[in-house]
Amino acid sequence: MKTNHNNMPGHFGQPSASQVQTPGRSGCSQAGRLAPFNQGRRTVKTPAAAMMTPKSAADGFAAGLRAGIRRALDVSRVPNSGFVARQIAIHREFQTRQTKKSTIATQLKEVCIALEGVAEAESWSGRKLAAKIGITDRTWRRIKSGHADGASYLPWLEAAVARLQPSTFNPQPSHEVVQ
Repeated sequence: MKTNHNNMPGHFGQPSASQVQTPGRSGCSQAGRLAPFNQGRRTVKTPAAAMMTPKSAADGFAAGLRAGIRRALDVSRVPNSGFVARQIAIHREFQTRQTKKSTIATQLKEVCIALEGVAEAESWSGRKLAAKIGITDRTWRRIKSGHADGASYLPWLEAAVARLQPSTFNPQPSHEVVQ
């Protein structure tokens, strides 16, 4: 059975050694000499140290593969499909949720700092501060540590800051006996 090497991948249409032996010699003899291949190069060899340019890259190793990848990744060629639109909508929704979550976390941190400042100015313990806010001590600790849902407690805490802070900036007159 004779194999046609011209159609095998990796041979690039070159004949096998048995097909190019010099005339007058048998393909099986040990004395046969192989004919040299004098085919010219189709592309210009780029030195290994040379800078890669678009032209040298186009002629280089796996140029067809790179061109195919560029075509596949070209955003302008993405078909208008429902799948792509859904993926974009899901990503935008995710980004919106993350932005909202970050904003709430920042506001919650500012409110906690303000409430702790009030407690320090009034010399309140954490338990007394929680009672003044109107929540339990455990809930206050969970809010400060980030283990409670900040979005649901934020309006409550902001109202507590507005209610408690003016007393620290406008101290009540002391009850001194005037003689």
